Amino acid sequence: MEQELLVMKNINKSFPGVHALRDVSLSLRRGEVHALIGENGAGKSTLMKVLSGVHQADSGEILWEGKPVQIHSTTEATAMGISIIYQELNLMPNMSIRENIFLGRENRRARFFVDFQKTSELAKTYTDMVGLTADVNTLVKDLSIAQRQMVEVAKALSTNAKLIVMDEPTSALDPIATNRIEELLLELKKEFTIIIVTHNMSQAARISDYSMFMYLGELIEYDKTRIMFTNPRDKRTEEYLTG
Repeated sequence: MEQELLVMKNINKSFPGVHALRDVSLSLRRGEVHALIGENGAGKSTLMKVLSGVHQADSGEILWEGKPVQIHSTTEATAMGISIIYQELNLMPNMSIRENIFLGRENRRARFFVDFQKTSELAKTYTDMVGLTADVNTLVKDLSIAQRQMVEVAKALSTNAKLIVMDEPTSALDPIATNRIEELLLELKKEFTIIIVTHNMSQAARISDYSMFMYLGELIEYDKTRIMFTNPRDKRTEEYLTG
């Protein structure tokens, strides 16, 4: 069996008056889509922030490609190959697609001179990978929300990501754009591991291989999606899935 890309073991995190994560454990292999499901306040965002280095766990262990790691910052997470795309997209609207993809990581011919041709060529490579047909010199403010999501994914791929986490990737999209993003995720899973944080049960059922249901900081159910959605073991999961 292929080694897990990511393992999180017995992760705990508390804030004043709140035990946000309670012994949360999960494991992901390459080429899988995992849906992280739960109500607001369930602990989903805190778990992803521990993974991305925004927060450090109070206890527990993280294994990355089989080796114990400590992730102290988002910079460290990105260098490892973990990319988080938040619901509030982190793009500069008055900058181009190309500039957003390589912001702070521009290709330079010399210390102070950006190699615009090489940067444009590389940007197009990544936009082609996600199916974005807009010219890489287009300003982000002139793109649709779905296209901006694609820019975020292209940006993640440009950092040599191995794990891509997307927070509510289609919550602001119409059905056509939602379908486009879901098709992109299914295509990307051929080469990458993906976590989607979602309230959209039908979306989780369509595109995820595994589903994780969190409730008040606990991961109370974690199984193959087709099993969890047809035969949930926990009553709280069943109530949430049936709405």
